[in-house]
Amino acid sequence: MDIVLSTDDKKQYLDLLLLADESESMIDRYLERGELFVFNDNGVKAVCVVTDEGDGVCELKNIVVTPESQRQGYGKRLIKHLLTYYSGRYNQMIVGTGDVPSSVGFYKSCGFEYSHRIENFFTNNYDHQMIEDGVLLKDMVYLKRNIPENITVKTYYGRVPACGVFCGGCPIYTRDKKPCLGTELNKDRCEKCKTFHLCCVEKEITHCYQCEVFPCTKFKSFAKRWLKYGQDFIENQNVLKQVGGIEFLKIYNEKTNNEDRL
Repeated sequence: MDIVLSTDDKKQYLDLLLLADESESMIDRYLERGELFVFNDNGVKAVCVVTDEGDGVCELKNIVVTPESQRQGYGKRLIKHLLTYYSGRYNQMIVGTGDVPSSVGFYKSCGFEYSHRIENFFTNNYDHQMIEDGVLLKDMVYLKRNIPENITVKTYYGRVPACGVFCGGCPIYTRDKKPCLGTELNKDRCEKCKTFHLCCVEKEITHCYQCEVFPCTKFKSFAKRWLKYGQDFIENQNVLKQVGGIEFLKIYNEKTNNEDRL
């Protein structure tokens, strides 16, 4: 898995970029002057274009995840990489999107906040109606996010909970405001978990992989929801089973740190 800055033949990714911006003429306005990043993970999973808007501001002009790879965390990981890559070079990143709850909600989940809107942007700049999630696009909504001067990578060497989450890669643990302290220090929260912790206690086991019905329906449903955060809980449990908790933490700390340095 890697994220690379592509400088050769950016047009080769046009078909993907058109999924997020349906006008080739609009894409031509920013593609050559922008920097194009490609997220590879056994094939191209996502691409994006970022432009320099001056005064310490860069703009995320286009970001798209391949249809078969959506809702697996690639978009968020790509934005996380951009924030690290541009740390020290820009002070702020902005992004414009249609006034659609799913799109605005995605960027807010990545730390962006409302900035302003450009009225009638889509009706004035596109030669056909733009529809997203059943919504006719009219205004362009802009969101903004400050880029920290220094990005700190957080490691985690505490207890691995019954569900097998690696706390160091959890967005609640790594966030700046009111972060979770991890399973080791936040025992009260984890030990009240009926779905996994108390279930394991009842069966006199420590982790779900030790259960004879692993992965059960509840676990598979839970694991599917976490794919968007970049963790495959079934894989986590299998690694725990193969190498144990100490080696598990070494592997996942190294993996998380490498992702932040991409």
